[in-house]
Amino acid sequence: MGFSSVSTSSSSISGSTDAALSSPTNGQALLYESSTQKWRNATIASGTGSASSYRSVTAIVYSSGLNEPIRTSATDTSTLTWVCDGVGDQTEINAAITAVAGLGGGQIKLVGPLFNISNKIELQTQTWLSGGGFGTVIRATASFNEGMVCLYGQSLAAASDPGTHLTKLSDLTLVGNGQAVHGVHYRASSGQIFTSGTSSNPDPNHVVRDLYITGCGNASFGGHGMWLEGPNLRAGKYSDIRMLAVRGCGVFVDGAVDSHYTNIEMGSSGSGGPLYSAASTAPIGHGFYISQGDNNMFVSCKPWYSRGAGFYVRGTRNTFTGCQAQDNYSYGFHLVYGKNSFSNCQADSNGQANGDSGRGQAGWYCSADLTTITGCMSYDKQEGASSSWEQLVGFQFTSGFLNSRVVGCITYGNGFTNNTGGSQSGVAGAGTTIDIASDANNR
Repeated sequence: MGFSSVSTSSSSISGSTDAALSSPTNGQALLYESSTQKWRNATIASGTGSASSYRSVTAIVYSSGLNEPIRTSATDTSTLTWVCDGVGDQTEINAAITAVAGLGGGQIKLVGPLFNISNKIELQTQTWLSGGGFGTVIRATASFNEGMVCLYGQSLAAASDPGTHLTKLSDLTLVGNGQAVHGVHYRASSGQIFTSGTSSNPDPNHVVRDLYITGCGNASFGGHGMWLEGPNLRAGKYSDIRMLAVRGCGVFVDGAVDSHYTNIEMGSSGSGGPLYSAASTAPIGHGFYISQGDNNMFVSCKPWYSRGAGFYVRGTRNTFTGCQAQDNYSYGFHLVYGKNSFSNCQADSNGQANGDSGRGQAGWYCSADLTTITGCMSYDKQEGASSSWEQLVGFQFTSGFLNSRVVGCITYGNGFTNNTGGSQSGVAGAGTTIDIASDANNR
């Protein structure tokens, strides 16, 4: 724990093993002064909430599913303890977040199996909302067209940017329950890790990890697992997250930049949702949809059974390392914008839609310039087995794939059952070098 300032009095204790405060009051402590080898009284000043004066506290929020004596009998704000009643539990959770933020920041610990919310939870600067693992569930009981977890002060209005920064969300399950909600929606956020307010050069540094997100959205509302919006949303760390059956996209990187996405997996994105869409304003059915999101790093991420592409890339200067796209309905990797690099990635048996609604049947669709694809693979694992779909082409090139490099890549099994397609299709643009090895059937 850090303190904003420490003032010492002239009184001291010397030659004693039983050091004690000379005039005990709240906020005093004993500090040892090595230069004089004496103990001195010290007064600890309270923090102001900026990073340089941070004082960490912990609040506990109990669910209605716990009984005494496991939990306290009632809410007691003097001890930073709240007890939910199972209806609109965001009220108690947000009250705890506000109290902790007012004390300079710290952790809000959710204790219990189930928290029902009818509106959004809003994280404030320097607060950490956590559960006890995936057994701690936050469940939406109403549609409110927003993220189940958002940033304090944000709204869907274009001018909304509260400057909230340094938040953490972890160790929880978010269940959309078929309501018109997103799992996590962070918008704008021009705060700066090194300052207490907004900044013209923001790095809000939000951390989201160890979550399970499922059931967001419905047939008329494309709820995303995570929607990360705005170019000021920088320096985020998103890791160890699993999603299943969200009705929009698994992760919608909507202009967010300079962030890390690690060990994120999602299945069946878009299943049961609105019609598939590749529109940048309202994408539906993709595992990762990256729109104007630049300078991001994606490591060990995997979308599968997405109703669109595994990775739909409309951002630049991103890196993808060790990622897999498997059994998606469209392309495994759909590259629309250039200046990105891919290494040791795999496209496995994509094209489940068999071309319906214009969805592709290749592992890689390459139409962007100045792209590097190194040490990657594209294959159909069925290799002749009976199946309702097949990845027909390993790499599909267009004339827009200019001045790019495909180096040390391998294909096999593509289009084997249908005896069509194969290792490559199309013609790349000028200045592009292609080095792909294929199986004996040129698949």
